[in-house]
Amino acid sequence: MYTHAIFAKFPEKVKPEEKKIKLDQELLRAQCDGFQETLRQAGIAIMELPEESNQCCSLFVNDLAVVIGQTALICRTTKLKEVPDSLRRMLKQLVWRVLECPQKTDKGTKVYLEASDVLYTGKEIFVATRKNGTNVEGAMILARAFPSLPVVIVPLGNSPPLRFFLSMALPEKVIAVGNSKEAQNVLKLVEREATFRYKTITTAEDTASACLNVNGRVVVRQDRPEAKYSSLKDEGLELWALDVSELSKLGHPFTRFCLLVTFEPKSD
Repeated sequence: MYTHAIFAKFPEKVKPEEKKIKLDQELLRAQCDGFQETLRQAGIAIMELPEESNQCCSLFVNDLAVVIGQTALICRTTKLKEVPDSLRRMLKQLVWRVLECPQKTDKGTKVYLEASDVLYTGKEIFVATRKNGTNVEGAMILARAFPSLPVVIVPLGNSPPLRFFLSMALPEKVIAVGNSKEAQNVLKLVEREATFRYKTITTAEDTASACLNVNGRVVVRQDRPEAKYSSLKDEGLELWALDVSELSKLGHPFTRFCLLVTFEPKSD
């Protein structure tokens, strides 16, 4: 069960990475508020980083750390030079073990690790290596941080992040994936290397594959309706629809805007 979600503080005006994108700033903040309220209704406490930045990459909190159980690994991304100190402090309050990706290996090779390249299925970890994203050195740091889990490297070349294509609709069991040729090719790579077998939900649009499984609910995009998610009701899950049309202009998937964490008090 997740207990907390960390968000970045939205500034008065967000600058999209692509200048041609027009944003409704008021709607953007309203949809972020709606996202937070949806998580509150699922029993999640919301935490917000105090720093303000109008850079998109600063808002993608989920890209900045991999959190599995009581271990958090702070990433080193290609776009954001420095992870906010407030994120380190929050994670140290919530989990037992906080690690950090080094800038370089012992041999002087730069290390890059982006959490959007990491898909934890509940049984194993897939990590994509790609141009302008996670490199092999970053993948090896990830494997050392979570030694009890199988870590499978998926080479994607010049591609968007792994979680642009895949989401865990149901941990340990069901992967959501888009219907495009590129998305299906990524799925084939993952299935070929996987230690375990998974069922899939194939959505008509790649953007509809974005979903968030949280405390017995699956949050899906209201603006990208997909009937195939209804099969998850047979697993005892509730489907919650969320309008993230404006948020998604900044970046897909919408799950990049929050980092889910499970707080467990240490026993004496």
